[in-house]
Amino acid sequence: MSESAAACAWQDFQKPRLGRFTHQRSIRFTKRLGCGEDGMVWRVRIDSKTYALKLFWDTQQRAQCYWAFRTECQNASLFAKMRFAIENSADSIWLHPNPKTHRDGLYNLHAFSDEGRSRQRYRDMPGAVTYSTAPRLRECYGWMSIRGQDIYTMPKALRPSILSLDRRGQGRRQFFPAQQYYALVYEYIPSTEASSEADLDVDVVQPQLDYLWLGGWCLTMMKRDNWGGDGILLDMADVMSVFHRGWHKWLYSRRRAAEFTEIPIFN
Repeated sequence: MSESAAACAWQDFQKPRLGRFTHQRSIRFTKRLGCGEDGMVWRVRIDSKTYALKLFWDTQQRAQCYWAFRTECQNASLFAKMRFAIENSADSIWLHPNPKTHRDGLYNLHAFSDEGRSRQRYRDMPGAVTYSTAPRLRECYGWMSIRGQDIYTMPKALRPSILSLDRRGQGRRQFFPAQQYYALVYEYIPSTEASSEADLDVDVVQPQLDYLWLGGWCLTMMKRDNWGGDGILLDMADVMSVFHRGWHKWLYSRRRAAEFTEIPIFN
């Protein structure tokens, strides 16, 4: 576990920082996994291990309040801190069992901090939810930078394409050889033969949804292709912490894995 994950004072939660991914050998791109508004994802081999590498289009903040790379770094750092707190606490983490407001979510996230674990605000609350083991979440190993010119040395079939965000070809996204780009290195989740929402394992998905909700996170959408394997959340841009300006009470509620099969998935 990195030093940034082990820094669990509340001030560290408020300003989360993700550690840099260190490696000894060059990156070998082996498969394109997908692309979207935030960036492109490849399966890669680094130091004899397989990862998923997400390369972001934007090299700096474009909109007033959103930069995908920074948001995902902060999300990954917070998840690492939450897991570290659970795995290294002498006692369970005690949470409000039915958070509904921003204040509820904030207090529940605070419970993972050094100060929150010392105070145990919800220890005596009837029905309080406890965590003594961390649920399964996709792991992020850190961030790295990649030169644009190196992107175009990979085999032609793997090179990034130009993405148009609308039918008129406006809002084009592409990588340029002269630029330096940022990437996140994630755990690689092998794809399954699943082709429908029903193939997701509810018993895998629901613990993640509950953990996010109890930890104060908003889930922005429920898209099948953002979940991999038997039901692991892949896209960490789909969630917003209580510190994110996009957090909103109408998005904050307990989501059910059955939503994948019971209602149409919205984009």
